[in-house]
Amino acid sequence: EGCSLPMLSVTAPAPLWYSLGSTAHVRSISPKRGSTAGGTLITLVIEGLPAGVGASDLSVTAVGIPCEVTDVDVAAGEVRCLTGSYGKTSVANPGLGLVALTIRELGTAASSEDAQYEYVDLWSRCTTWGGAPCTIPGVDTPFDSVWIQQGQRLVLDVSIRVYMIIIQGSLEFDRQDLRVDANYIFVFGGSLTVGTEKDPFLQDAIITLYGSPVSQEIP
Repeated sequence: EGCSLPMLSVTAPAPLWYSLGSTAHVRSISPKRGSTAGGTLITLVIEGLPAGVGASDLSVTAVGIPCEVTDVDVAAGEVRCLTGSYGKTSVANPGLGLVALTIRELGTAASSEDAQYEYVDLWSRCTTWGGAPCTIPGVDTPFDSVWIQQGQRLVLDVSIRVYMIIIQGSLEFDRQDLRVDANYIFVFGGSLTVGTEKDPFLQDAIITLYGSPVSQEIP
């Protein structure tokens, strides 16, 4: 004989509505990136910030990490906060996401695409490399070989002398005069960026390679 199955009742979720005039909106942030070690002061430009709110009434997160509110200027529509430590970037933890503002008793403000923040690993920071005592490859210890792994975003903010850089993540030159001396730079599925078409590099970047074109050490 046939058997009957219980009927399933599925209710569609109710649409979410909000009033633009009564909802704060994070329009933009500056700067848009900072060190994974934290300590970057971010300014949020907010439309519709309620009158009379203070730092104790607000909480901010950057990519899900608490950002300590340090100053509120209601007249200018600005909130400033100090980022916390994120940890090393990776495929699982890319360090990119929204800055979210929550107002006590009112809820979380809306956020635009310009409220995106990015945690990056700075070459000059001990937190990028770990270990004790702190040594910065290519600065404290020349002729090191460095492997930038998949998903890792590394910003070069100091001049270096290394043996080899293997880039499977991304290495981007900071906007300052920089020099890289290396035997090899091996871009292997990653990216090496010195400016872009939209935002050209206007400083001096000098890359000097010392390796032999017939070397057998790497493919």
